[in-house]
Amino acid sequence: MKLKLLLTSAVFLLFCFAASAQEDTSLANVYFVKSKFYLLPEGKDTLKAFIDRHKNDRHLWVVARCDKWGGNTYNDWLSIQRANTVTNFLIANGFPKENIDTIRGYGKRRQLAINGSPKIVDDKNRVATITGSFAVVQQLIETKDRVPDQFAVKQRPAHIDTSYIRDTIYLKMPYAPELLVTNKFPHKGDILKTTTDFFIQNDSPFLSKKLYVASETMEEPRPAEVAVAPAPAPTPAPVQAPPTPTPAPVVKTTTAPPAAAEVADNSDADEVGRQVKEHLQNGKIGESLIIRGINFDFGYHRIVKKSKIQLEAVVYAMTQIPTLKLEIQGHICCWPLGQEGFDRDTKEYNLSFNRAKEVFDYLVKAGIAADRLTYNGYGMKRPMVFPEKSKDDEYKNRRVEFKIVSK
Repeated sequence: MKLKLLLTSAVFLLFCFAASAQEDTSLANVYFVKSKFYLLPEGKDTLKAFIDRHKNDRHLWVVARCDKWGGNTYNDWLSIQRANTVTNFLIANGFPKENIDTIRGYGKRRQLAINGSPKIVDDKNRVATITGSFAVVQQLIETKDRVPDQFAVKQRPAHIDTSYIRDTIYLKMPYAPELLVTNKFPHKGDILKTTTDFFIQNDSPFLSKKLYVASETMEEPRPAEVAVAPAPAPTPAPVQAPPTPTPAPVVKTTTAPPAAAEVADNSDADEVGRQVKEHLQNGKIGESLIIRGINFDFGYHRIVKKSKIQLEAVVYAMTQIPTLKLEIQGHICCWPLGQEGFDRDTKEYNLSFNRAKEVFDYLVKAGIAADRLTYNGYGMKRPMVFPEKSKDDEYKNRRVEFKIVSK
């Protein structure tokens, strides 16, 4: 009974603290022009001043809103663009991206209660707000997570999802010492660290986890062998010792993409087919081809019907080049650097991965052998342009690439 009361109280306090943190801990407000999401000069000054004062703050939210004009779908899109613009500017100017837990766009659904003329109200609602620390919420979450499973399963409120993975971050060697406390010599694929975040999606609270995974295996030191005294040997000529190699730097999760050829969006099926086949036939192993015109419904991994021309061109090329093997790579725009996008179909942060898999499924259904194809999603880890300052920049980053694996 005491355990149930403790859990109920923790969940109640979680909502209280979350609500107060969103509305009462505003650290900076950045205002936008009607129907736009670029930063004004005064907005940039506000964010620079914020970075100077709050660079060490953690568990921050960036939440954007819109005025009352237009439909919900458009304003939801516009508000998330504003939130991403602010987040990208912060990261590009040295603010640690790991200190930003949540990026949200409320559209016009949560208008701020502001008195004044209609123009003043509209001006004040075209805003992105940075809200403060969620340290208390994090502590409550950790307390709740420590409840034994047999109790948590029975008493967990149905409207809280406590289990899904928001992102997986692959760490390169050398691993930081604090990650090796319990596993001194991790193997590839071992989880070195997990973090739990709290956020709200569609008015429902969620707990999401980030996994930090070892991408390489560390070698354990070999046990010392028993030394046997060797027979005397002539002293060899002195050999100059080679210079001590510099340790390999930590590889960041965000890397500039290698140069890739492109096939422009075109409604001429024969021309698209000819270009795709020519590039894949003449390209070298390791090179990639960007095929413009493979598009998806906004926020979803569903392929739009107009993309059939481009996909059939890939089918044609692979049929004509029977030894060709490809990796399908999904890339997205409009999210913070290094982050995966939110898929409205799956309600998880795996948009670019799911889009690459959707292309894979189409090609396999069209008769291409599955063992000739692999797929992966890179989110915003390999943007062609960053930060994004225009629709053209977003268009460049939002793409599907086909990497030549073997021929």
